[in-house]
Amino acid sequence: MSASFAQFQNQRFMALETYRKNGAPVMTPVGFVQEGDALLIRTLANSWKVKRIRANNRVRIVPSDGRGQPLGEWVDATATILDAASSAQVRPLILAKYGFIWRGIEFANAIRERGNAEWVNIRITHRS
Repeated sequence: MSASFAQFQNQRFMALETYRKNGAPVMTPVGFVQEGDALLIRTLANSWKVKRIRANNRVRIVPSDGRGQPLGEWVDATATILDAASSAQVRPLILAKYGFIWRGIEFANAIRERGNAEWVNIRITHRS
């Protein structure tokens, strides 16, 4: 594991900075799980962060509190949206870490999306 990613061990949240088409940064606090040298995020497929990552996969991340207040050093990283097959592998990891909190998030989004909530996983890796 890279030294810059070591700061994410035992953290519950990270601030994810993605970029609009005009280059303006957008910071979003997210939950994540660590898998080897990568961090994995699960989010709705139609979220703005996914749309921004599709346009520009360069991101910055930092461990944070639940509101996105940084608790470490920002790291340049690359975000990759994973295929649907990865969903079955990542969801149990997220559930193991966040438990009923994550189930509540899924339930709330299912209501908001009228049962059509489509989830994707994002893999964050260190950009050298």
